[in-house]
Amino acid sequence: MTNDWQPIETAPKDGTQILAFAWGSSGSPLDRFYGVASWVNADPDVNPGVPLDQLSLWWWDYAIRPTHWQPLDAPPPR
Repeated sequence: MTNDWQPIETAPKDGTQILAFAWGSSGSPLDRFYGVASWVNADPDVNPGVPLDQLSLWWWDYAIRPTHWQPLDAPPPR
């Protein structure tokens, strides 16, 4: 893997899986979160009248928003 972290605003929003990162709230350098994430577009028919950008989100294992991302490496061969 490279160390080419980019702002989350530049990440693909087409369902591509990425490696996501966020600092925790304690301020400790050990308080950090990594995980695989992908952008999920919400269905506007489920919540009519709510702007789509408020319904869509980064899907990953944590309740905090990721701040940075980088592409995932290719998986190993089978």
